[in-house]
Amino acid sequence: MAAGDLLADDSLPGWRGHLLRMGARRSVALITVVSLLLSVGTVLVNRWLGDPSRWATDLLVAILVPLIVAPLASSAGMRLLAEVEAARRALREVAIRDGLTGLFTRGYFLTRLDAEVRRAQRDASPLSVLLLDIDRFKAINDTCGHAIGDAVLQREAVALAGQLRPQDLAAHFGGEEFVALLPGVAGPDATAIADAIRRALDTPDPMLDALASGLHVTASIGIASLGPAPDAAEPLLRRADLAMYDAKRNGRNRCVTASTVGNVTPLRRGV
Repeated sequence: MAAGDLLADDSLPGWRGHLLRMGARRSVALITVVSLLLSVGTVLVNRWLGDPSRWATDLLVAILVPLIVAPLASSAGMRLLAEVEAARRALREVAIRDGLTGLFTRGYFLTRLDAEVRRAQRDASPLSVLLLDIDRFKAINDTCGHAIGDAVLQREAVALAGQLRPQDLAAHFGGEEFVALLPGVAGPDATAIADAIRRALDTPDPMLDALASGLHVTASIGIASLGPAPDAAEPLLRRADLAMYDAKRNGRNRCVTASTVGNVTPLRRGV
């Protein structure tokens, strides 16, 4: 599954979408051929029904006009259609992307999570969710200021996206929390991805150090994998949330899988 597959229902429907998927050259050729056939067919019908004396001239005109006009008109139409589709996709990206981090929004993630859970259960394939929370983020905001806090969020977004595969999906879940959807991944593989993200964030960053000397940023990560049906998106995300809190309680800057989590009381955000 490619990255675009997670952007379900993103293609333009109907004949316009079909023409765009064909490409400009093939679409122009198809429109020209259809125009030519219709034009010649009309002349032949008129010859059969009416006066056949001018049919040769009419046939020549019926061939030349579509061959000249159809490519020009269809080329202009395809350019306009491509521009409209590009604008539509750009607007959709603005609607589903978080302005600060560039990752997907919480709402879009939840929509895709529901769809991917249904797909995974239908195909009996694995699926995991990672929930990340920056450690002591409130203290970072209080001591360094919100501008530094925003820089930390942007850095976490880069670290998260940099460790994911093209088919995965990352989102800014709100505040200092981020979430990742891993289709086809469970168990040790999900843990390995989570730990790679944790280590990437734990690595000193010269840009952050230039903004706030000595700033050390870490994250706690909860990991949850989809169970057998009738498991669902909400309990899957809840298990990842509880695992993340367990990571906080056990020293922060660590990854915890939901299978090891007991019934814990959530901590206050930002710790």
